[in-house]
Amino acid sequence: MKLDKNAIYPHPIWGWTEDFIGEEPKVNLEITINDLDQEIVIRLSMENSNEDIEKLIESGCAKYQIVVECSKTFFSCKAQSDSLPLELRFPASSVYNTFICAASIVAVKKINGFPFQNVSDDYEGIVDFERGATVAFLEEKRVSLRAVNNSINLNNFISYVRKEGIDNFEYKFDGDKIQIGCPSNIYRAFENFDGEHPSLSNGLIVRDAFLQGVLNIKKAIYAEKDWCIFLKEFIQSLTDTNIDLDNDITPTYDEACDVADKLLSNPRENAIKEFSAQLNQEEYE
Repeated sequence: MKLDKNAIYPHPIWGWTEDFIGEEPKVNLEITINDLDQEIVIRLSMENSNEDIEKLIESGCAKYQIVVECSKTFFSCKAQSDSLPLELRFPASSVYNTFICAASIVAVKKINGFPFQNVSDDYEGIVDFERGATVAFLEEKRVSLRAVNNSINLNNFISYVRKEGIDNFEYKFDGDKIQIGCPSNIYRAFENFDGEHPSLSNGLIVRDAFLQGVLNIKKAIYAEKDWCIFLKEFIQSLTDTNIDLDNDITPTYDEACDVADKLLSNPRENAIKEFSAQLNQEEYE
């Protein structure tokens, strides 16, 4: 669904333009994975309604709609209903990594001269909709499949490359994974270290990669990257963070540290424990 905040539309859109009088839509769009069937389930419900739009739905002129699109597999599907809750189910294998889910109310037939009561005076109470027109914009999400599945596999968001001419680890964010550049003179040793001591690697290197990722999360050039989408969804799942994803203010260093620590489940503490265990083992050998 491509709507433009700066565009002028020939009809009011509840939840998008300011033409409707009254409160905005209060939407619940739940996305889960049924592990048994490997099926993605999207469920739309609402906490409020609009009297005019309810009349459109009751008269058979409009319906609630959920649309899913995956640009990487070219998969798309939709569900429509004249009542809520509305569910859309599809195989998890149909999408790869991320997909867009949009909820709206659309005109299912051409509507001529519908007498609206709660729109701006510009329409003089009379509104026309073409078939397929968006009547209400409810919500749109870019969804990370791995985040929905609640299984964090660092390999999905982190990659390592051998770099010549550097003395310290470097981070790049222009790919779907955060790239960690490893000095060439220690690359082979680091590969073994990372495999044998993952807690130390998380505490010393991976934590810093995600920390830097959070600091870069609001840059528009990274908005479509998988690591960025995942981190945003993880931040949205936190109940005790001060990071507001709806503004352009860069998270503070302390806020980024907090996110990285929660994402990796206290990586520095785990690194210290593993380091202590390794020392004790070497002491007894």
